Amino acid sequence: MEWIKYHEAEKVFDLRTEHSTYQMQVREYDTLVHLYYGSPVGDALITDRIVCVDRGFSGNPYEAEKDRTFSLDTLPQEYTAYGNGDYRINGLETEQADGSDTANLKFESYEITKGKYSLKEQGEMTPEKSFGLY
Repeated sequence: MEWIKYHEAEKVFDLRTEHSTYQMQVREYDTLVHLYYGSPVGDALITDRIVCVDRGFSGNPYEAEKDRTFSLDTLPQEYTAYGNGDYRINGLETEQADGSDTANLKFESYEITKGKYSLKEQGEMTPEKSFGLY
């Protein structure tokens, strides 16, 4: 079984275990969206559940121009960020050097490698270290 696959034509990442499937897709304007997590679905790609319709009440990214069917506020993004038109609870807030506080997350590239990699260089995280309690 291939545990991690990328379907180039559909731009879908397909991650599998013996008991689950996790799928995400690169959509318009390099937006990474969540497609499916649950029981194994075999070779099926769950790409038909996101329906783009005019969302007149939701903001659209600048790149979408007059395309009112694309809104970050209604897409099931893999990771949300503050200040980009998604008005739900965000997963990331930043402050840039110029004082702005938006984060416009875009998919850029990927690499699938064989085998496992080591996290030894990352160090150890403990509650004491994460909360500054030395």
